[in-house]
Amino acid sequence: MEFNISLDDLNEIIETRLRQQTAFTPEVVEQLAQEFDIPKALHDIVGNILILGAAQWAYEMRRAARDFKQIRKDLTGLEKVAVEIARALENLSAETRDVLVEAGFGRTRGGCHYPYISVHDSLPVMEYEPSSGQDSSQISLTEIASILSSLSKCVADAQPTARAGRKGKIDDESMYDLLHSCFHVWESILGRKFSLDWASNGEPITDAAVFCVRVARLVDPALSLQKIATASRKTREKGMKISDLEKTPEVLEHYRKQFE
Repeated sequence: MEFNISLDDLNEIIETRLRQQTAFTPEVVEQLAQEFDIPKALHDIVGNILILGAAQWAYEMRRAARDFKQIRKDLTGLEKVAVEIARALENLSAETRDVLVEAGFGRTRGGCHYPYISVHDSLPVMEYEPSSGQDSSQISLTEIASILSSLSKCVADAQPTARAGRKGKIDDESMYDLLHSCFHVWESILGRKFSLDWASNGEPITDAAVFCVRVARLVDPALSLQKIATASRKTREKGMKISDLEKTPEVLEHYRKQFE
């Protein structure tokens, strides 16, 4: 299935979807603008950046609710089975393949239906009831082995995504996108230095630190000052700037996937 949609249309769809489920309504953005002296002309771009950061935080919260221990166990088991089956298929003798053919693989015989698997790669592909409208294409055992080998590699690559830690635990890295939206607004959009100072009791002192707390607690009021401070410092250390976040195709693609 093909979708013909322009980048501008995609941007509008994403923006509409995000605005329907965000804490950063125009009214909230207006309040932040008044508190932190943000020019009227920048309200829209600031609001969009904060909305994207909040959307990623919501995604991280859904991830945190996953049972990563069970996921890692499932992935490990799947990788092991895929490797074992692929190896077994690759090592099948000609005699074993002949027995599979006799059992009905690749054709219909004696009530055994395995029409979509070709045991011998050298044999011509046999059509299966083409008049019924069913797909008559076949896949060989060698191709299946190759697919399983690729599957095992993909599963191994997926292991790091199933992060360590207990179910429901939120780590500082999960807050990166949310706090990076603050960093991006403060430095790239407002042109101010992202100075972070905190009092001994954990309260924010500098305007940038106060802004981080305001934004973070609008998204999740339960976030502690210590967690916000730690995550904001790590964000500053990374110091990444993205120009025109609202229109960047890579960013739009990233957030589009969250709503598929």
